[in-house]
Amino acid sequence: MKKNILFLIGAMRTGGAEKVIYNLCNNLKDKHNVTLVVRTMKDADYIPDVNIIEIPELTSKKKNFIGLWKLRKVKKELKIDYTISFILKYNIYNYVTKYKDKVIISVRNFISANDEMYSPKLIKKYKKIIKKVDLIVNVSESVMLDQIENFHSKPKKNIVIPNFCEIEDINEKKQEALPSEDRKYFKGDVIISSGRYNYQKGQWHLIRAFSKVVEQKKNAKLILTGRGPYKDYYLKLVKDLHLEKNIIILDFVDNIYRYMHNAKIYILNSFYEGMPNVLLEAMACDLPIIATDAPGGSKEILAPKKKLDKFVKKVTLGDYGILIPTCDRVKYEAGDALTKEEKEIAKSILLLLNDKKLYKHYQLASQKRVQDFTKDKILNKWESILK
Repeated sequence: MKKNILFLIGAMRTGGAEKVIYNLCNNLKDKHNVTLVVRTMKDADYIPDVNIIEIPELTSKKKNFIGLWKLRKVKKELKIDYTISFILKYNIYNYVTKYKDKVIISVRNFISANDEMYSPKLIKKYKKIIKKVDLIVNVSESVMLDQIENFHSKPKKNIVIPNFCEIEDINEKKQEALPSEDRKYFKGDVIISSGRYNYQKGQWHLIRAFSKVVEQKKNAKLILTGRGPYKDYYLKLVKDLHLEKNIIILDFVDNIYRYMHNAKIYILNSFYEGMPNVLLEAMACDLPIIATDAPGGSKEILAPKKKLDKFVKKVTLGDYGILIPTCDRVKYEAGDALTKEEKEIAKSILLLLNDKKLYKHYQLASQKRVQDFTKDKILNKWESILK
């Protein structure tokens, strides 16, 4: 029997949560009646083929109570059975507008590790509703432990459903030709990293570390793609390091898979994550992976046998990729000496570039590991809770 399902999020611009909602909407729409409610679809990067309702009043400003009233009205009129929300603020909105629907919140990040994004007031509200929702879908084991240990949610209300990877779609899109203006960058040893240019992703440490890589590999290139508030800082850092020929900072690119496919290594330098989609996507593009052993799901992808509560302090070879220590989050300038963690970043990159056998090992490991996150396997988990 078809269920009436409502997905709730603020916008559909670039981001892991937004991409997951897009994939879920498009893959559940044939079996269920799916509606997406957002604050705005302006400049949306992901537009699923489902009923979309915009409620611009869903903000933290004065008109928010109107937005909440409208959201509850939508739930009532569409006779929603399940409302599935993503992002902390919208998880709160989901609960306070509960009608007769089951409230499912999806937790995408290691919230307690995020000391910049969430205000104490918002966290206080979240702690009040976390024990009352019907189900918490965590994107990784690490995230679930954070919810139970630091937010005191009930274990029986928590489950883990990781992201799935659209392998077939990626295999098709990665074969597309690069834009003519970007082809010149993909010569020699190319390391790529994508994601918002913001605090969480910590790309400035990667930029600084790459100066040491270039000392040994003069033609090596680091390509960053994304958008965000730190872009000007990164451009200045590259200029001050005199690495304009080695580090290319692009905006958000259409079809990141063709960029990955033409690179040699993928690296993620986040301070915390949930379960990064991008690692699975890079694996589907046959890239060896380097990632920080930060709170979140990266370790569960690359080294599932290692303990979640102990973090690496040096370059560590996992079963499916290389783990590196998380940097100290200090925003350094070009003239500052490299930190020990930044030196470990450079060491991990050079290790893969210099050891062809190890490189091939992790290339094959990526191809194997991504098969654990196929669409059918993960969709079955979602279907099991929508009954």
